[in-house]
Amino acid sequence: KAELVILASDASERLKNEIKHAANYDNKNIDVIECEFIMQDFFNGIGKKSAVFSVTDKSFKEKLKTMFGEAKYGS
Repeated sequence: KAELVILASDASERLKNEIKHAANYDNKNIDVIECEFIMQDFFNGIGKKSAVFSVTDKSFKEKLKTMFGEAKYGS
């Protein structure tokens, strides 16, 4: 189960809305961060071009939330 979803800044508005809706559907309460990184940055970091990056580890989720800053995320 995803604990956190990170969205690239150049993801389409439709995709962002769909992810946010899915993250809150049926009280899942998955955190979503819209970051300043673009899809190319995700590719450079993980080797795959994607607009969405999910995290399943709770400890890693908390570390990322701290790194991105609490004010920048919302579910």
